[in-house]
Amino acid sequence: MGELAPPALDRLGELRIPVLTTAGAHDLADIRRLADRIAAEAPQGVRLPDVPDAAHLLPLEHPTPVTTALLTFLP
Repeated sequence: MGELAPPALDRLGELRIPVLTTAGAHDLADIRRLADRIAAEAPQGVRLPDVPDAAHLLPLEHPTPVTTALLTFLP
């Protein structure tokens, strides 16, 4: 399978579904910036605050706030 043209990251504005992003406060800065970008460029994007004391495995490190956010976000 080849590369998408344009890349998926450049097509976020085409999304027609709600998108929820978050990150751990100790995750890489690039990951936090990516969560910001996805939420900003997706038409129905929502960016939650970073979860304190969490890194890249947010659902495993802090399942309760992740579950709560998902249950609140999903219809």
